[in-house]
Order: sequence, then structure tokens, then C-alpha cells
Amino acid sequence: MSLSRVKTWNRNEILLSTDLNAEFNNILQNGSTLVFPLSNDLDVGSKLLINTGLQTPSQLHNAILTMDKFSNSLPVAIASIGSTNTTLLIGSAITVGADATIPDNIILWFVGPGKLFVNSGKVLTINSPSQVLAHTQQQVFDGTGTVSFTNGGIVSPGWWGFSSGGTAAANADAYNACTASLTATGGAIVIPPTGAAHQVDDTLTHPAKPMSVIGAHPELSIIESTATASLKHGLTFTRSHHVRNLTIKTSASLASNYDMYGVRMDLDGVTVSGGNQAVKWESVKVRGFNNSFYCDGGDAYNVDRLYFNDLDAQCSGPASTYIGSCLYINRVTQVYGTHSQFDQNSTGEHAIYCFGSKNLVFDGFKIRNFDKGTAQAIKVVGNGVAPDDDQAYPTWSIRNMDIADGLNGILCGIYGTETLEALTVENCKFVDVDTSAAILGCVYLSAAGTSNIRTLRVSGISTRNCLYQGVHVATGASATMGPVSIRDCKGYNWSTTSAGTYTWFGTSGTGTFGPITLEGIEADGNSNGRTILSGSGQASTISRIRYSGLKEVNTTNTGRPISLPEADATPSLAIGNWFVQPNTGAQNITAYDNLEANQTYYIRFSTANTTLIDGANLQLAGSTNYNPPANTFMTFYCSDGTALYEVSRSVN
Repeated sequence: MSLSRVKTWNRNEILLSTDLNAEFNNILQNGSTLVFPLSNDLDVGSKLLINTGLQTPSQLHNAILTMDKFSNSLPVAIASIGSTNTTLLIGSAITVGADATIPDNIILWFVGPGKLFVNSGKVLTINSPSQVLAHTQQQVFDGTGTVSFTNGGIVSPGWWGFSSGGTAAANADAYNACTASLTATGGAIVIPPTGAAHQVDDTLTHPAKPMSVIGAHPELSIIESTATASLKHGLTFTRSHHVRNLTIKTSASLASNYDMYGVRMDLDGVTVSGGNQAVKWESVKVRGFNNSFYCDGGDAYNVDRLYFNDLDAQCSGPASTYIGSCLYINRVTQVYGTHSQFDQNSTGEHAIYCFGSKNLVFDGFKIRNFDKGTAQAIKVVGNGVAPDDDQAYPTWSIRNMDIADGLNGILCGIYGTETLEALTVENCKFVDVDTSAAILGCVYLSAAGTSNIRTLRVSGISTRNCLYQGVHVATGASATMGPVSIRDCKGYNWSTTSAGTYTWFGTSGTGTFGPITLEGIEADGNSNGRTILSGSGQASTISRIRYSGLKEVNTTNTGRPISLPEADATPSLAIGNWFVQPNTGAQNITAYDNLEANQTYYIRFSTANTTLIDGANLQLAGSTNYNPPANTFMTFYCSDGTALYEVSRSVN
């Protein structure tokens, strides 16, 4: 009932004729709103009008006729009505014994026990789902025949008997009959908000047409699979779809690997016509499956875009084998995901595995219990497989992550001849993320083959309690990476696998690194971490690391100034601007390598064992060789990137 009063009266207020007349006129002029929309069952004579979704009388045609006017014969009713706009009231079970078509001028209003029983092999064609007036939980179609809609619209599997009290087998049949009824242009399927599970014993399939599966809320609209058999998924799709406000779960968490997925979109090897597909998942909860969400665009990148928000996924499976992920994305052109939580439940492998996506944004995830196999919280990699190992990726962005209780953190890498224009990892928190000897950092960024990551930016990273390092970058022998920016990060208690061994930031590989900048990093080694940065253990091909604003306490080594190697005639000045030159034995130095144009360098000679040899690449005051005494400070300037020029010396 939606009629509103005209006036609210106060105590001792005088009743005026104008007010009284206005209230009566309101009732007389809006009488239908006293009845519609129906909020309860309405008894009209011997007919019980169930709350069918009827909102206003305008949904009905002026002519309302009952089936008994036509001897309860649908063909007779259709022929007699002709083209007249008519609401056909169906209050009992009517058999459809021959193919029949309901034209768009007839509305089917199902009341009480009213339904259409379609015999086997027969087809009932209805122009649009909007011509069916029935509650989402009211069964109005029965029999083994087929119901087909000519145009798209909103349907409910409850019209076929899908219910929280139905058997799992009957519910699966009802749901699949519902999806099959929709035209090639697709439609929307409404899951009734009963708060109780709708059990099914088989995969709920969606034909090759656009689909929306919509519930009221994950706590109210629930689909529960009783199946424990290979490839018995929750919902499967092969075309664009939208899943929203729904829970999909198994009756019990799976203890075996059945390769069962909660929501699955698989276009690998599928020919898709009519353009690339779009996938949207919103406010969807998945529990108990080996794999929660899966989207594969196939070699042709048939999925143009995937958007998801507010996913809640938890995997299950045997503890002895590593299977599945909370979220698996394969060859999707554009991926945008926000505000979701993923729990690997100490089963499966990577919580999120994204393979070959060209544009990607992950924003605001909570990830837990990824501690099996070689598990990553997030693994994003390129195609890496011929002939698709030459992809160009514009942007990958991962931000605002809360990651805890697992093995490895975030890994991003490309292969082959791929190119990634920009990679950003920012504002991510890691707590009790171990890292491993193979994947050293909570954030691990790599380029292999002859690939090229053109720019990398890491900022706002916080790590707490990790076995190895906070951030690590790596290149293969022919790969290129950089420039790299690491800014505004915090670390606590790293290198716990071997105290004093690992720096918070590290590099590896023999490929080409662009300039690396570390700025504004604060760290507490908790007597385990070696230092934030050191010259030892870095990749031999580092061309430049510049740092500023590094603050550390409780580290096993200060790390700075950078200690240059002993017994090296051409030490590298790649890391920083301040250096210590040791040498426990006599050593001549003829040049310094990896110079940067327009830079000033400062070197302290800690012993008297070094002799600087004047030459084209090391030009000393007076053009004379020099043997600095212990604790001598020298300043040099490089103008062109090839030679050092002495500026000053101070013997202390």
C-alpha cells in the first residue's frame, strides 16, 4: 500500500472542511494505490492473488479474463482474444498440449495454483518475460516441454520450480530451463532472496548469450552445490555476463581436487562472434570450491574487459596438493578490480594469478593464508609463450593491498620479447609474509628473455617479519628494466632466515638496469636485517643507484657509505655518491667505473694501501699519482660520464 495522507493532525487542531474534502479527494482519486503494489496475498472471491510483482494497475490490460471463459484451453484463449489487449488470469494448471505462441498483447497473470504445464516436445513461446506476472518464488511453468521468450527481459528460475525447499536435481533442471528460455539477446536471472540455500547437484550453465545473474544480497540469495565430482562448477558462462549480490557455495568444503570453480568464464579455444566480451562481478561470495573465480579470454583475447568489486572468496581442497586460486585471470585485455578479500585457506597456490592481461588495476584487496607450494598473494605475468610472447602491455597498477600470513607477496614479471610501459606497486602492507630464496622480496619485479619494463614505481610499501627482503628487482641477461623508483617505504625485521645476510632492497640478474632511486625509506632491522641497501650482493650490471633519506636502526650493518670492493683496479661507483675505499693489501686504481655525468663523488680511504694512478679517466691534482694516507677524504667531479676530476683532498 503506498497511498499517503494529505495532512498530519496535531492535538486540539480544528477540523476544516477544506482539509476533510482534500483527504476524501485523495482517496477517491488514488484508490488503486490502496491495493497496489501488493504487499500481502489478496483474496478476491475464490481467487487468491499472490504478491506477483504487480506494482500498479497499469501493468494490467483493461480487459481481465479468466481461463474458464475459454474452457481452460490456451489455444482457444489465444484465438478468441486475437489482437485485443488482454490480461489472462490463470488460476489453475493449464496443459499446453501443442506448440503455442503468446503474442505481446496478452499478459499472463498467474494466481493461486495457476501454472502452464508444457508437454514433452512442445514449445511455449512468449514474446517477453514482462508478460509474465508472477512472484519470483512462484512456479508457473511445469512439464518437460520448452518455454522460450522471443525478447530479452527479467526471469526467475522460481517460475520453473527453483526453490530453497526443492531437491538439488530439480533445482538444477529448473535453473537450466530458465537460462535456456532466454533469447539470443540474453536477459537477467533473479535469484529469490529467501535467506536459505537453493541446492543444486550440477553446474548451472548459461548458453552463449549475454546474461545477468542478480540476487538481493549475498546473505539472502544463495546457491549451494551438493556436487563432489570433477568439473561440477557453480556458474559457467561463455559470453558477456554480470553476477551481483549472490553467494555461491558448496555443501561442504571440498577435500579433493575436482577442479570445481565457483564462477567460470572460459573462452579458450572458443570462437566468439559479435565482438569481444565484458564480464562484471559485484558483491559475490564464493565458498568451498577448489577455485573461486576464473576468467579466460583465450589466445584471441576474447574478453575485452573484466570489472569486479566486493568479491569474497575462499578456496578449499586437499592439503597435499596445490590447486586453484581465489581469482584466476587469463588473457583479458583490461582488468579493473577493487575492494575484495581473498583467503586461500592454506590450500591452492596463488591467491590471485593474472596471466597476459594488457591493462590492469588491482585496488584495495585483503589477502590471507597463501602458504602452499610456491604461493604468491598476487602473481601478474605476461604471456611468455610463443607465438604470443611479444605482447605490449601499457600499464599494470597494484595498490592499497593488505597482505598477511603467507609465503610470497606480489610478483610481477614479463618474458619473451614483451614490453611493459609502466608498472606501479603502491601503498601495500605485508605482515608475516615469508618470501623465499627463489623470490626474495615481498615485492618482486622481474624482466626475462629480451623483455623490457620501461618504468617501475614502488611507493608506500610496509613490510613486517619476512625471511628475506622487502623489495627486489631482477633482470635476465638480455632484458631491460628501468628507471626504477622506490620511495616512502617502511621495513621491520627482515632477513629472519639468516640474520645479517639480506638487505631490505636488492637486485639480481645480468640484464640492463636503468637508474634506480631509493628515497625516504625507514627501517628497523630488529637485529636481523643487514641494512636497507649495500654494495654487496647487488646485480653486477647495475648502472646507477641513487639514495637519499634512508633511515635505519637495529641493522647488522650500516650499509652506507657504500664499501667498494677490494683488489679491484676499476671499482664501480654505481651505488650512491659516498664511498669507503678499503684494501688490506697494496692496490693500484687506474679508473672508476659506472660514472654519471654532472655528479660529485666523495671517497674515504680507510687504509693507506691504495694508490691512485693519474690518467685520462682519473685526473688528479698536479697530474701526479697519489697514495692517500688512512682516513683521507677526496672529492671528485664527473662532467661527461667517463672521467673523474679531483676537486679536493683532506688528510685526517
